[in-house]
Amino acid sequence: MALQGIYTGKYDTLINVPMAIANALGTSVVPSLTAVVTNGTRKQVHSKINQTLRITMVVAIPSCIGYFVLASPIYNDRSTTPAHLLMMGAIVVVLYGLSSVTNSILHGLNYMTSPAKNAGVALVIHLAAFVLMMTVFKMNVYALVGGNIVFALAMSILNLIKIRKVSGFRMDLLSTFGKPFTAAAIMGVITYGVFRLFDLLVGGRVIPVLVSLIVAVLVYAVVLLKIGTLSEDDILDLPMGGKILRAAKKFHLMPS
Repeated sequence: MALQGIYTGKYDTLINVPMAIANALGTSVVPSLTAVVTNGTRKQVHSKINQTLRITMVVAIPSCIGYFVLASPIYNDRSTTPAHLLMMGAIVVVLYGLSSVTNSILHGLNYMTSPAKNAGVALVIHLAAFVLMMTVFKMNVYALVGGNIVFALAMSILNLIKIRKVSGFRMDLLSTFGKPFTAAAIMGVITYGVFRLFDLLVGGRVIPVLVSLIVAVLVYAVVLLKIGTLSEDDILDLPMGGKILRAAKKFHLMPS
């Protein structure tokens, strides 16, 4: 029961924050994608799907890296279990973000029942993997996180296969995953360095973590824009996109 409390009270609480953002992004894409499917060309449909996936990963991947790097400082607990759960389960943010947005894409493509069918298949795979983790590998509470990873991965793969089958869409791995991961990896290294520095100079937990988070946001935004992950159209589609684009151009953050 203590391990279950750690899982629901500490791990789940943090993991659900970026996933809520991903769910909101997925919901917002349905009307615009439906309009493109109805009135646009096949190329425009592919462009919209690619943009949706890319923007979702721009949010999910740095959250994953941030949780992995700052898991121990965030909890600062005598027990290492909460930090280890968060480090192991950080990838769930990316996978659940991908599965949520692909659900919405299928809805926008007018395949309303496909996500439910894929979820049923993914659930069977999830249960089989969970039983294996509990009985054979004796993973205890970590099996809960492992099961979530398996379910989200299976769901994402099945949804992407269906999207490709019905629309012919092929994912651009470099722009969808490669560039956000590159920016997030640079952010992670610098963030960890900043935390260690302030941990030595100031000590405690609150100030080093807060300063590290502020630095992480700034570094990620700069690198993300500099390597051309988001186009001007992508930025304009974001909330307050016009202001963000003007600020990016003012500080010469857009690639030349």
